[in-house]
Amino acid sequence: FKSEVKLACKVQDGVNVKNVKWYKTDPVEVKIKKSRKYDISADKLTLTIKQLTNKKLGTYKCKAEADNGATADAEIKVKPPPPQDLIDPEKEEVTFIYGVPQELKVIKLGPPIRFLD
Repeated sequence: FKSEVKLACKVQDGVNVKNVKWYKTDPVEVKIKKSRKYDISADKLTLTIKQLTNKKLGTYKCKAEADNGATADAEIKVKPPPPQDLIDPEKEEVTFIYGVPQELKVIKLGPPIRFLD
């Protein structure tokens, strides 16, 4: 894979976040720091995985702490793209339900994929 992947931690409106940390949890939890492999936005809410490779596939976790001391975390699994014939161009939206494990398969960032008839 030669593209980058962006993962975002969305914060509820009105919540002031004082601390956000990103981790890769496969096979053990390791804190991610800004490097040539990863970029973290100034507000720390977006992690960019540069040059996605097989070694970078796996589960990522965002841990956030609010000003009032409340904490929350979310996990997302980055998997290789499915074979081209399994992509459904009709699906444009993904909904995550709090408390229910979910998986998001990152297909591609960049211009839309064009399908031939």
